[in-house]
Amino acid sequence: MVKFVKSNRKLIERVAADMRQADIDEVWASHRHAPLESLTGAVSSSDYHAIVTFEGEPIAALGLRVGSYLSGEGVPWLLSTNAALKHKREFLTNTESVVSSMLDITPRLVNYVHADNKLSIRWLKWIGFTIDDPIESHLSKELFHKFHMTR
Repeated sequence: MVKFVKSNRKLIERVAADMRQADIDEVWASHRHAPLESLTGAVSSSDYHAIVTFEGEPIAALGLRVGSYLSGEGVPWLLSTNAALKHKREFLTNTESVVSSMLDITPRLVNYVHADNKLSIRWLKWIGFTIDDPIESHLSKELFHKFHMTR
């Protein structure tokens, strides 16, 4: 059974230790952060965050940073583990409601996904995000797709 639990240091460390390689590559290309540094920073800067567990095992971390209440824009993020791949169906069906809840907080969600992160791009499309053509990152010169959704 999938549950969303409050983030804590131990769970963040467990997600970071088993992070999918595509997510490791993405956080390095976007910010030059290692998995634990990236997760710790994402959680500390988020207005909402949780650890996704399956039968008590942490399989992902996710959150939302409110960019601006005036513009109604928020920045959703999700970093998953290799263990999440074993529970794809359960993960997919349970994360759709979280995205809907994020849209209740900010009616526009916007972020970027590494162009090589094919599984994340597939998940974003399945949830209903629009995926723009890739653009080059100013930091790494690697390609990223802007993804967005408006209620």
